[in-house]
This record gives sequence, C-alpha cells and structure tokens, in this order.
Amino acid sequence: MARLVFNHAERTALRADARHLALTDPGVAYVLGDLAAEGVDLDVCTDWEEVRVGLGRPPRAEQHRLAGHLPRWAHLVVHDVALEQAETMTPVARASLDMVLEAIAVDPLAGAPLQHGSVRQYVQGPVRIVYVPTALGLLVSAAYVTA
Repeated sequence: MARLVFNHAERTALRADARHLALTDPGVAYVLGDLAAEGVDLDVCTDWEEVRVGLGRPPRAEQHRLAGHLPRWAHLVVHDVALEQAETMTPVARASLDMVLEAIAVDPLAGAPLQHGSVRQYVQGPVRIVYVPTALGLLVSAAYVTA
C-alpha cells in the first residue's frame, strides 16, 4: 500500500480548510480532514485517464493525436469520493468535468486557494473542482457539476 503523507504545515492547513468548509460543504471538509490525518492512500485513488476511459470518453492521447497536437499534462489522481461523484454524472456533465480537469492539468495554480491555501477550488460554469496540488500531481478531492 503506497501512501502520500503531508508535512506538518500542510496537515495544519488541510485541517484549517476542513474547519472552514465544515458548515457549507461537510463532504469536502470530511475528505480534507481525512487527508490531513491519514495522508493519501494511493490504492483508493485512480488516475483520471483511467476514469475517463472507463466512463466512455476517448483516450486523451488519441483525442489529441487526431487534433494534431499532444500537450503536456499534469498527473491527475482522483480520490475515491470524487470518483463516486464522476460515476453518477451524465455523459454531458462528464464532458464538462473533463474540460475543466484539462484546464487545471495545464495550469495547476488556476484554481483559487481556499482560506488556508492547502486546497484549491476551480469553478467554471456549472463545474466545481476541489483539488490539492502535491508533488505527485493534482489530487482531485471533489468534483461537482450542477444542473
């Protein structure tokens, strides 16, 4: 079992952001508190490319090969909570989510930092992504697409 562990300052910031979100977004607050306490069990995370192909989207490399370019991608890892959210989305919502994830993969600092800076949030139209930039890539903690 591989585990990504945060240092003391990162854990403190994750806990502070979790407390900040506790009343408005208890699901995300729970995930952040768990990440601070336990780190990231990489066995319960899935690479976004695997998720998107499993949900019926074309492989990204093929998609961009057909378009004539292959951009550099950041590594996106989806926490089990965000994976469950993506699995229940409609195909249209998943396509919207995919476009937003591509945007943050290209520019990991595009999302606005939450109050304590451990977590970033990116909102574009009906899509809201909550993610944690890490040394291994971006850990997507939650993914929402509103109607």
